[in-house]
Amino acid sequence: MDNLSFEAMSSSPFSTLSEVQVTTTKILIVDDSDSDRSTYVRYLQSEADHFYQIVEAETLEDGLELWRSQRPDIVLLDLKLPDGDGLEFLEALNEAYTDQRLPVIVLTGQGDETIAVRAMKLGASDYLKKKDVTAISLSISINLVRDRIALNAKLAKSIQQKEELHQHLQNRTNELEILSERLALSLKSGAIGSWEWNIIDNTMHWDERMHELYAVSEQSNRLLLYDVWTNALHPDDRHTTETLLHFAIAEMKPFDAEFRVVHADQSIHFIRSYGIVVSGDHGDAERMIGVNFDISDRKQVEEQLLRTNQELIHATRLKDEFLANMSHELRTPLTAVLGMSEVLHKQLLGSVNERQQKALGAISKGGKHLLELINDILDLSKISSGKVDLALDSVSVQNVCDSSLVYVKQQAFIKNIEIYSNITPIVSNICVDERRIRQVLINLLINAVKFTPSKGQVSLLVSVGCGEIWEGEAKVPNQFKEQNLPMILFQVKDTGIGIAPKDIRRLFQPFVQLDSGLNRQYEGTGLGLVLVKQIAELHYGQVAVESVLGKGSHFTVALPYQMAEPNLRSLEPITPFSSPIAKSKNAIVPLILIAEDNEANIQTFKAYLSAYEYDVILAKNGVEAVEMAKDHHPDIILMDIQMPVMDGLQATRLIRSDKKLAKVPIIALTARAMQGDEELCIAAGANEYLSKPVELEQLMRMIGQFLDV
Repeated sequence: MDNLSFEAMSSSPFSTLSEVQVTTTKILIVDDSDSDRSTYVRYLQSEADHFYQIVEAETLEDGLELWRSQRPDIVLLDLKLPDGDGLEFLEALNEAYTDQRLPVIVLTGQGDETIAVRAMKLGASDYLKKKDVTAISLSISINLVRDRIALNAKLAKSIQQKEELHQHLQNRTNELEILSERLALSLKSGAIGSWEWNIIDNTMHWDERMHELYAVSEQSNRLLLYDVWTNALHPDDRHTTETLLHFAIAEMKPFDAEFRVVHADQSIHFIRSYGIVVSGDHGDAERMIGVNFDISDRKQVEEQLLRTNQELIHATRLKDEFLANMSHELRTPLTAVLGMSEVLHKQLLGSVNERQQKALGAISKGGKHLLELINDILDLSKISSGKVDLALDSVSVQNVCDSSLVYVKQQAFIKNIEIYSNITPIVSNICVDERRIRQVLINLLINAVKFTPSKGQVSLLVSVGCGEIWEGEAKVPNQFKEQNLPMILFQVKDTGIGIAPKDIRRLFQPFVQLDSGLNRQYEGTGLGLVLVKQIAELHYGQVAVESVLGKGSHFTVALPYQMAEPNLRSLEPITPFSSPIAKSKNAIVPLILIAEDNEANIQTFKAYLSAYEYDVILAKNGVEAVEMAKDHHPDIILMDIQMPVMDGLQATRLIRSDKKLAKVPIIALTARAMQGDEELCIAAGANEYLSKPVELEQLMRMIGQFLDV
């Protein structure tokens, strides 16, 4: 076997690589004649615009082996070979090249035309007689085969692309069919009707659901469906809906509307319609497509919610009015009860023996307990209804703790309970509502003293910190450590009776007393801890409880901690108003106008003020108060707010409108004590505000401040 492989490239003085596009073609020459092979190689080398990589074989067997291993582009095949003819070669190639011409040029000797015809039938691309082969004829034949190969490749690629495109189109068609089925199912299950309106010829297409929505027959004329639609619109909605529709068309914008339709049976249904405008070739509105769906159920729910909200608003207003009236009706007699007991206790109406003093103490204690109950109920109601606005200010932690401890020290002393406090020195001021935080601490301290037996201990501890780092003596609950946020903790710790684990979750429920049987030992309303929790949450804080039955409890209030700037006012010692002192004989006695319609309160105020040698004049309604103020020019006015004929607010405004009375101090007194009452009184012209029942000593200090006694 003669197996020669080399690259042949022609060289011409008239062409360069940059002037022609050079391609490479691998040629397999199968011929047993050395001279013929050399001739073919020489011819191929003479071409200027091709590279040829040539592989040679002398026998059929070698030719097949090289074809399998080298995969040439074109084969030059002699039909007469020592070990067989070229037809066997063609038959072998037919297994690889189906349905297309083989890249084989058959070379025949003289008298082999019959065999050449057979070769062409087996798929050969061309045949040449050896005696007629020239460089040109060989080049032409090879180029034809090469072009046919390229064409076949393009055709195969085109067929493949067509098949891929067809498959893609089929897939998209299947997807669209599935989507169409899903859309149809969605429209049907969602009770949605679809419509299309040809704006040009005014024809409409409705699906089955659209006919159901408008209660019309599916046989309706498409030319009349627009009129069917407009006629079905509720008279009150027709103009607005059509205006929206035509605006959408004119502006090429979506149509989105809700309207009512009236069926033939006069039933009214609410419809939501949505559509888009489709433009034609010239950009003009050509048609609209859209959907309708029945929203009657939703509208009924909305109307029910609206009615419910209105009822809730009405109920809330009634509740507020009830609480205001209850506050007034309870505080008004309490003013007389507490006021008169204070007058008698101070022996302003005569001497009182020891037994009477104890009875007066019991009266005062009972009255104050009732007042605390009223205040707790009103506070709980206001917080629950979201009507409490916190008066946030920079507050001294030391001051608010000290003032809270003062409130329980007497009770603790009576029960022989030790009071201990520790406030970490690194904390000074925080931004809170001082009165509300004091209310929290007092409630917790009162409970601690109440449930701690004699010779026990109650502690108020304040710590600050974050995560695992804390300053102060408070025992930090794990839940606050895990939150890893800066906090200030107010902890009230006692050595009292403790709380069972099953009862802890009930602590913060309104009106719930753990000791609620007929033989209960501890008084209370069950509102204190509820208020503690709600006030803490108003400050974005939390409350935690740890307790061991028979050993005591820890109540911890955690508030977000951010050091506030010191408020010099809160650091200054609180100085009481100066109390009135006895007048000299030559002193001018101040004149006080009392505007009050309750006889018991009149007697209480009059007795107390007269005991301090004030002159008192009385008015029992707002009209009398204005007249007497103008006639007598009092030094100070005590103005009840809720009075017959004219209320205290209107009377205050009229008094302030008189230039001669513009600077007369007015102290507003009210038994309503509701959120916003103080602001109303101050806005009307009052200088100060006190809620009933009034502590008479506090009233006297306030009077002394205004009169500068």
